[in-house]
Amino acid sequence: MIRFYKVFPGSLDPFKASSSAMDSLPLTAFRYCEAVRTASSIGWIIHPPIDFAIKFNGIDILIYHNQDWVPLSQAFLPGLTALWNERAPPELKGLAPPYLTKIASTRGVLQVWSGYLYETDPGWISLSRGLVNTFQSNQYRAFEGIVESDVFRPSPLFINIQLLDTENPIYFRFTEPLFQVQAFKRDSFLGGGQSRVISAFGSSGNSLEEGELDWAAFRKTIRALTPDETHQLGDYAREVRKGRRTE
Repeated sequence: MIRFYKVFPGSLDPFKASSSAMDSLPLTAFRYCEAVRTASSIGWIIHPPIDFAIKFNGIDILIYHNQDWVPLSQAFLPGLTALWNERAPPELKGLAPPYLTKIASTRGVLQVWSGYLYETDPGWISLSRGLVNTFQSNQYRAFEGIVESDVFRPSPLFINIQLLDTENPIYFRFTEPLFQVQAFKRDSFLGGGQSRVISAFGSSGNSLEEGELDWAAFRKTIRALTPDETHQLGDYAREVRKGRRTE
């Protein structure tokens, strides 16, 4: 379970990611590549809280405000500070989160807050990342970050982005998704699992571990190479979807 707490009333609701990557996947990938479909469908889609425009000149970040470009350190959502101070407990008054924060330690990095706080159930952590299998922009890129949202909760739901374009304004629309948040079992990320590197061809003469490779099983995972075999495009997708229906 992941819970979203809407702090800024104007924020659009998160919505479940789709196997079509919001209709951006090529038709062939959507029909036959179950690996891509599955990756695209994990998590929730998050929008910026409002429209805004910024510039990056290679050193400074500027925001368009009151019909002018001004240096950005932090920016707050319209009306939120008053609402926060009215509703928040006394010890938190004056501490409304900014929706934009320039990361001072790294040039050209901007933190964008969604207008939401969120948390996950015990044992579950979250990964914030750019939109999966979706080309977003050549003007910026999103960093991926893991938050222990079952311990530090509720936490502001944000994404850090690296600004790349030093010549043109960069526009963000609240109607256009910005990032994706995914929840995973803690053990699958932090300290869980081991790996082995095994020689596929028996004795390797080096430090690789020797082991047995199941060649017959491998043969079933690749496409047919001989005319008498019956593998067809989409076999993997059909088998995976059939297995999910029977679980």
